[in-house]
Amino acid sequence: MFFNPLNRASIDPNYKVLATAQLTVTDQTDASNLAGNMTVVSGSKSQMYLTGSNQPYNPNYKINNLVLRPYMIATNVYRGSQGERYNPDLFDPKEYPNLENPGDINVNTKYIHDIQWYIVDSANNQTLINVEEDERFSHTWTYENAEGEDLVLSDKRTLVVKDNILEKDQVASIMVKFSFNDPFANIRIPVTYEVQINNISTGIGTSKAAINSIDGNSFYNADEDQQLRFVGEYYSEGVSVDLDKRLQDGTSHTRVEWFIRTNNGWTILDAATQDDNQWNRPGEMLYEIHRIVEKDPEGNIVRTEKTKNPKGGTVLVITPGLIAGSDIIRFTVTDDQQSDMQFNALENVHDYSDPTQCYIWSSNGDKLYKGMESPGTNLKAVVTYRGNLLEDEDSMYDNAFDYYWYRIDGSGTVVENMYMDDGMLKFIDTKDPNYTADYGFPKSLARAVDIEPKHIDNKATFTVDLLNKREAMIKQFRANLLRSMPTEEELRDAKIIAVNSGLSPYAFSNILETAIEMRAFKIAQEENILAAYRQRRGE
Repeated sequence: MFFNPLNRASIDPNYKVLATAQLTVTDQTDASNLAGNMTVVSGSKSQMYLTGSNQPYNPNYKINNLVLRPYMIATNVYRGSQGERYNPDLFDPKEYPNLENPGDINVNTKYIHDIQWYIVDSANNQTLINVEEDERFSHTWTYENAEGEDLVLSDKRTLVVKDNILEKDQVASIMVKFSFNDPFANIRIPVTYEVQINNISTGIGTSKAAINSIDGNSFYNADEDQQLRFVGEYYSEGVSVDLDKRLQDGTSHTRVEWFIRTNNGWTILDAATQDDNQWNRPGEMLYEIHRIVEKDPEGNIVRTEKTKNPKGGTVLVITPGLIAGSDIIRFTVTDDQQSDMQFNALENVHDYSDPTQCYIWSSNGDKLYKGMESPGTNLKAVVTYRGNLLEDEDSMYDNAFDYYWYRIDGSGTVVENMYMDDGMLKFIDTKDPNYTADYGFPKSLARAVDIEPKHIDNKATFTVDLLNKREAMIKQFRANLLRSMPTEEELRDAKIIAVNSGLSPYAFSNILETAIEMRAFKIAQEENILAAYRQRRGE
């Protein structure tokens, strides 16, 4: 199908992300010494409560436990031979199977002391979790050691949530407090990390989408064969929908889509073309879209298979190569039985095996309150480069990296590039007609940015893309894949073209083909512009 592309200038093809971070760090210690956050080892931190059901919780933590563990690295704790040194995760069971005896050279005492877990309610009341008295929690979990064998640990590094601890529509945080013993500076530093868990009820008149991160949301010391699976779920009018069944129904026009956030906004990870993309070939797979073909009696997934259904698939499978340190995945359901209304869910994904990682440190935590006297917060990018946490004054922050900041609204759909104009922080929607290379977008910011309560409408997620000025460590396959896939905006434009050409708005294959053509046309434009620019420079 031939088309006339909309008059939108191309995004810079040299925008190749080295690492991405979002606001997850609420560490109150010195960011130049420590960096980390709370990670999900297994399970989903978001639950649905099905009103009127005799089994209302989904996922049910009694069956599918929620498993949490801190991740932390310290500037002056190294492992590896000279020239290959790195800062290990001090809570990693493969690195430190015994927290009491780290086993590092010249270290005679443990690094981690006085681990305590708390549940924090919406009024900020902290209740100590005592697993000996509260059977809803445990510290016992089976990991894999460095030799690939099962390792059962019962130390306090892990919290296993074994029961449904939240009432419907309740939000709480799981907090861990501990002290880090710096054996070289001979001091102890208090550390606090937390993660929010929530329970959202859905009943009559309520429809919601959700993501179940059944393998957790983090890669640890991962090779490219390791995978994470994310299951998209949907509740229509309070009833759990069998999306796989509906997607296989030839009379249904319900569609599900998976996206990853890029500087273009949201870039689709498509089912129909996943095997056709040269940057997603077998053996070098970055993502796959699957459908569920078998569950056990308790509802756990037994088997999935790859699907090329133009209407999408409910399971996203990814490898570490897709994630640049940390990224945001979005799941979208378009329900034809509700006038094509869209429902979205977001999930943060981390790859702690990346040679370069980026975190966001917040001077005032992740909760801001509006009011004349309410303080804002300072967000600062903290970088681990080649396994080493950079000191706060390291010249690499200025000389090696550029920082591109974004704000995502509470609905998870609007992505805005943040930039300074005449000393004021401004935001531009990545779908704005002025968001073009001609106007210099996306625009970079400094490493640190001040956020005020007025910059947040109820809820917002702040992310930063870290770009290497020397482009020495770019993951080219990832950059090429994400550049080649259509954006959400291009899919919408292609749908308009299809309808104007007399096709059905549900002709998903035709719409996708048009969107791919539009993307290819823009890439060709970008390459021609870049070639002309290089020719003018005599390159």
